Amino acid sequence: MANQGNVVIKVYKGQHDGATQAFQADAARMAYQSYYPTTQVWAPGAYGCGNFIVALLLCLVLIGIIIFIYMLIVKPAGTLTVTYELRSATVDENNPSPQTHVRCPECQEWVLKGAKICKHCHTKLAPIVEEQISSAEWTVARPLPDYKKPVDTSSISHSLGRFFGIAGPKKSISWIKIILLMVFIWFLASVFIPSKSNKDTEKASVQEVKITEPPNGFRNIKWGDSPTKNMKKHMDTTDDGLDLYEPIKGTKLQPLFDIPVAEEAYSYSKKRFYSGNAWFDGKDNFERVKNALFKEYGKPTFSNEKEYIWDWNWPNTKIKVHLDYQTKFSRTTVTYTNDAIQ
Repeated sequence: MANQGNVVIKVYKGQHDGATQAFQADAARMAYQSYYPTTQVWAPGAYGCGNFIVALLLCLVLIGIIIFIYMLIVKPAGTLTVTYELRSATVDENNPSPQTHVRCPECQEWVLKGAKICKHCHTKLAPIVEEQISSAEWTVARPLPDYKKPVDTSSISHSLGRFFGIAGPKKSISWIKIILLMVFIWFLASVFIPSKSNKDTEKASVQEVKITEPPNGFRNIKWGDSPTKNMKKHMDTTDDGLDLYEPIKGTKLQPLFDIPVAEEAYSYSKKRFYSGNAWFDGKDNFERVKNALFKEYGKPTFSNEKEYIWDWNWPNTKIKVHLDYQTKFSRTTVTYTNDAIQ
């Protein structure tokens, strides 16, 4: 192990090629002072954990994505650490060299470094101040401490520990870093963990579907009822016993869901009511009818938004409510059906 004062450690910062060029240029100046490189260590640059957390938070806007791309393309500056060791030069008075001799300012003859009087002209010589090196920062090496097991600085846990101040040479916790950690945890929780309100909403929707009862008929006509005196046949009875009825002429149709009804019809199978239809005119009435059915029966079991078709079915029954809208005629049709009657 070299003694303190005989070893100089210099750090060259930058990309690998630039740091190498700086080292090669500086090595010549160091050799003039009898310092020669013995070891070299290159440490590539790396972004800290904090940089990635900030970029992740900024991904909520476009700038975060740009920062991530920049961090993937542009690597941070690394460090080239070179250890120089002082080597004593062999003094040969017959073969002077810049490492061992200097010229006398009066007679220009070679004299040994450190000489106080020129042996040729007896001129008194001032102490020589060696050239200061400003191209890179340097420090005198200290005695090595007791050996400790090296830490794997490439691990994620060590990187996080250094970032949050619980590992590394500077164990100081920054409140800004703690706040960033809390914001990051909150962001992950809000994205991947459903909130209590969302759970309650989902639970309420499920309960609403469970407690929704199927309709027991159409208007005041119950499933299986017989035709009333306010109805008349629209057509003759079919071979399988189906009849189509409509309100008698002059009957004022009552609104359905407080929405004006344009026409109505009632279907019977062997004189038992099993289906009812209501028609509405206009796009505005379609929206009102749709909203009313959604409010009354909840989410439909089938929907085709493009074709304007919605169906509500109930398990273990053959009851169905059908809604459709004809854009060509601006007409809405609502049909209540119980196929168990047929």
